[in-house]
Amino acid sequence: MASSINASTSAGVVTTADTSGVLNIQTAGTTAISIDASQAVSFTNAPTVTGGIANGVAYLNGSKVLTTGSALQFDVNNTFSISQANNASCAVFTNSNASLSGFGNSGLLIQFAQNTTNNSYSPLSVYNSGAAAYKFRMADSGAIATAGSISLGTVTPATSGIGVQFPATQSASSNANTLDDYEEGTFTPTVTATSGSNGGGTFTGSYIKIGRFVYVTLGAVSVSKGTLSGTINVGGLPFEVNAINATATCRWELGSGGVPAVGTTIMCPQSSGSTTLEIQQFSNSGYLGLIAAGNLGATFSFYNITYSYITLN
Repeated sequence: MASSINASTSAGVVTTADTSGVLNIQTAGTTAISIDASQAVSFTNAPTVTGGIANGVAYLNGSKVLTTGSALQFDVNNTFSISQANNASCAVFTNSNASLSGFGNSGLLIQFAQNTTNNSYSPLSVYNSGAAAYKFRMADSGAIATAGSISLGTVTPATSGIGVQFPATQSASSNANTLDDYEEGTFTPTVTATSGSNGGGTFTGSYIKIGRFVYVTLGAVSVSKGTLSGTINVGGLPFEVNAINATATCRWELGSGGVPAVGTTIMCPQSSGSTTLEIQQFSNSGYLGLIAAGNLGATFSFYNITYSYITLN
């Protein structure tokens, strides 16, 4: 049993009373809203709001119990409803052109009615009113425009320039069609030999890495030979080399202004997994041998080594 307030079609407002602590609100003898003794509210039909502003509005939890929630605002041109769909809570915001649906086990659905592909309509936009500018837009064709950089993974987007930002530590992909890394930077190359050490000089290096491909430019100017002995190596590459046939060309100044003979190309093959180049000298007639410290003057330089190779990752 329950107490009731009924809007009768013949007798006007009719009330009944008992001691159950339950109150039914009825129209034409049919209960529309029921409030039990613990003040839980239930609706016979799903409630709808067609306009106005509700502050501190209630919402239905998973047990269909009306619970106090945060404020919600309903535009008079839109509708808002809460219902059950496939045993999952669903909230729908809709107007004549678009709808936004949130399903507990089906994700978020944005649906719009425009049937064009000329990028003139943006069903999803993020607008900064303080800056009076759109920061993100998705066009009706699926094209996406952003006013800032796009960062991948957990990287914080850069505040200078606009571009795609990859993590500082590569997250390698096994998919052949996935670009998983891009990096630009500088490094300090080293000049070593079979034994001994150089006496100092000016060393410069820069690189660009795109996926597993690395393009390096490096040089060393006015290097003091010091105690170098044996064959000369150049090391300090920013990434390990995977391809053993990677090569580079450079101009090498042997010392006292000397340069290799005309027609000679200096190549720099590398073994897999290393970051050190063996400097080998070739001519049109074939291999001339490794460059040895004994063939260098007290100071020597090499310029504009451009080296491209494939990394291990």
